[in-house]
Amino acid sequence: MKGLVRLGCYYLHIFIKIRDRAKRKCKNIFDEVATKLWHCYEIENKAKFVLRARRLTVWCKKNNVPLVVSKPIEKLYQNTAKYKAAYDHPESLCPGNMVDRLMQRMARHLFSIQYFHDSIVATELSIRRWALIHNFAPTIHGQLKNCAALKVR
Repeated sequence: MKGLVRLGCYYLHIFIKIRDRAKRKCKNIFDEVATKLWHCYEIENKAKFVLRARRLTVWCKKNNVPLVVSKPIEKLYQNTAKYKAAYDHPESLCPGNMVDRLMQRMARHLFSIQYFHDSIVATELSIRRWALIHNFAPTIHGQLKNCAALKVR
């Protein structure tokens, strides 16, 4: 199951969307939908995954599940081709909070330089400079004190 972490991230987003919208409004059906969604997730191969996703969508239509629950599940089924790709790469992992934080900082940097205001070459060099500074500059206060090259003279 470790290799399906990326698929788990997609599922987590779908589950959270359903939970946030339906836990109070559709209390009577939420537990059953959550169980079926998990049952669909814990599959080892692509074919069974697509089959269970289709069955879950059909079950939602057959039981007149409210739209706040059935829409994300239909979207899951419509995007099974994208989700199936996770089974082709069992070693892949889901980007975590650290990557998200880095990308938010990068977005702030791009905003501050007005995105691609100048030229593409200048923007590319700016992004490379930002990445080098971010990767190699010491960020811990103790490291700054001990680094002779960064001491203020």
